Amino acid sequence: MKNLKYLILLFLFVNISCLVKNEENLNDFLFEGKAVDNVTNEPVSNIEIDYEVCNPRGSGIFGICVTKDEGMTLTDENGEFSVLVHYEEKDNSLKFFTRSKNINYQANSLQQGYSIEKLMNDGLPDIKVNRYASIKITVRNTNPFNEEDNIRVGYFRDDEESLRRYGLVRQSLINYENTNVFYDNGNTVTSILEWNGVNVHSVVEGKVNGAYRKVYLDYTIKKNGVYENKRTEAITLSPDIVNEYLIEY
Repeated sequence: MKNLKYLILLFLFVNISCLVKNEENLNDFLFEGKAVDNVTNEPVSNIEIDYEVCNPRGSGIFGICVTKDEGMTLTDENGEFSVLVHYEEKDNSLKFFTRSKNINYQANSLQQGYSIEKLMNDGLPDIKVNRYASIKITVRNTNPFNEEDNIRVGYFRDDEESLRRYGLVRQSLINYENTNVFYDNGNTVTSILEWNGVNVHSVVEGKVNGAYRKVYLDYTIKKNGVYENKRTEAITLSPDIVNEYLIEY
């Protein structure tokens, strides 16, 4: 029994020693980069970078990543950031995602990651963020047929890249006539804003992360039982004004 106790103590001592040794053997790396406007390439301040350095262990479904360092930093007035991080080996992964603390920009919350070695050799590519543009949408039924009239407002779409879509961060919705049937959780317009009847006059305001791009708004109307897909005029969105879309049907 005494020998067993000694073995357990020896095992704990060796493991603790290894942990301490690993911590003492951590290396320093200056993680630095720049956030820029996705269209103009101008620097963007107050973009938060949340990072984690981890040491991969195993592979496939049995693989894990042991955290060696983590934290967050913000870009300065020049769009730049730099923070000293710690790693064990050059194949350690540095993962990060961004959050915008700048009311004029939307950051990409998808996680990105590079090995320490790749960052040492190639540096970090510029982090692209999207400028918001203020939007006002007026919806009016100016040629009513009957109470079965219906309209659904859909996505904003890029006039040059039809697969690129933009969601509206809704800030207000005013119904001067019929109340909309239902609407989303307040974050986006995604074919969910809908009105029925002949007396429709509403105004929706918000912002879209597609500044500087030529963008139209698609919608679907139903009159006399017939559905028709339509789109507004495409507007080059300016970040400096309220960009207005008029839907009369």
